[in-house]
Amino acid sequence: MFKKETNKRDKKWEQKLEEDAAQRNTRKRSKKKGDAQSVVTEQPNFQSMPCAYIFESCCDIIKKLCAGNQMAVNEIMRTELPQRLISLLTNTPPLHPLTFTHLASLTKLVKNADDEIQHKMFEMGIIQALVKLLSFGYDDRKMAEEIVEAISSVVIVGLSKGSAAEPHPYRDILEKNEIRDEVDTIMNQQEDNKTKQKEKKQPQEDELKRVIDVLYKYGVQKAINERVRSITSMIIGWLYRSVPIPVRFVPPVDVNFTLNTSQYSGSDRESESPMRKKDKDKGKQKLDDKVLLQQQKDGMNVVVNLQKAALNGHDVDQINAIDSLSAIAECQYNHIYIASKQFLLTISQFILTADYDQKSSEAAVLQNALWLFLRLMQKGNQITQRSISDIAPHDRIKELANLHQQQNAFIDVSKDLISNAVKLHSWLADMAHMQRLAELKGKIVDKSAEERRKFIESQEEEDDDDESGDDKSKNGEKKQKMTIIQE
Repeated sequence: MFKKETNKRDKKWEQKLEEDAAQRNTRKRSKKKGDAQSVVTEQPNFQSMPCAYIFESCCDIIKKLCAGNQMAVNEIMRTELPQRLISLLTNTPPLHPLTFTHLASLTKLVKNADDEIQHKMFEMGIIQALVKLLSFGYDDRKMAEEIVEAISSVVIVGLSKGSAAEPHPYRDILEKNEIRDEVDTIMNQQEDNKTKQKEKKQPQEDELKRVIDVLYKYGVQKAINERVRSITSMIIGWLYRSVPIPVRFVPPVDVNFTLNTSQYSGSDRESESPMRKKDKDKGKQKLDDKVLLQQQKDGMNVVVNLQKAALNGHDVDQINAIDSLSAIAECQYNHIYIASKQFLLTISQFILTADYDQKSSEAAVLQNALWLFLRLMQKGNQITQRSISDIAPHDRIKELANLHQQQNAFIDVSKDLISNAVKLHSWLADMAHMQRLAELKGKIVDKSAEERRKFIESQEEEDDDDESGDDKSKNGEKKQKMTIIQE
């Protein structure tokens, strides 16, 4: 009996397993059919948008080829591809909406090229093209950072085309060349459409702007974040090496601007009347607005942006920011913007405490900080030189200058760092010697003046004595005459 029941039960289980297997097979077949249908539907419609798909694919291939592949970059530069790519990306109105893949195909080509190729790309107009792309994508963080990094890479190559005291070779071209500010043009056309003008607006002369001004507008004034603003400020600083920086890039800032928050402490607010509290809240809001406005004004100043990056940026940004400030410091006129007391004090404190071991991230920043002080000393007037002499840590700089005498296998120090320290120490020593000579000369002058005063006083006393002697002789003669007459 038990065997019969088990046989029936086994047959039921076998039937159930067969049904489950059949259901799974049907599901798999339907899934494969659905997948095949989905694959077919996901294929690009070449008849409707062949150019967009092909352009996107080509840009993606170029981007991947150029990623760290110097040979691929050299081969691409032998073709007309870079020029065609620039033309397609900067075409207005754009053929396709600008994407990061489109942009990266050009920026990766620029950043991975060697110095010679980057110089050729500058001659092709790569900076003008990148600045135009920045005006398209300035409000996208990823795009904006990618663009300004590529521009800075090309501008740095130009720095090596001359000595540190010579102007940047690319500046004149970027100041003279003009491009259309497409954002302003589109806004003007939209305004014309609103006013229902029938004639299409033609490009006006005021829509053509200098390349460097468009770069400043979208990289500083309308920068999406501080990093874009800092890198753009570095670019402008490098371009104006050893020449006066235009006033439009360094608008006035309130360096002593502070907010006294003590008057808004909540210690006695509970005892104040509602009207008094309301008035204080209004005053606080006005000061908060003033702070925000001042911060916005400071952000428009290229030198202030560089100083912020030099003090608060990441390692690479610190190095480049101080290097850009040193380029501006090649012109004495620019020292009025750079040599603020608070900034120099902060740099001096950094020199005092920074690690000079080449393995440390601070070593390169320290090297550039010494170079900045050196250029301010060499190019500055007496006021700037005295400020540096008073603020600089003399003993620390002397220690850095003598590092070449120390033999330590565990510490590796850059030769350029030691060289900068030696030159700066020499200038500071000469400055101190000149000050001592001036003080000594002053003492000598004071002493000689005192001696002259005493001599004059003694002469006056002798004159007084002579006059009194003459009076006595005259009186004697008169008495003699009187006695003769009486006789």
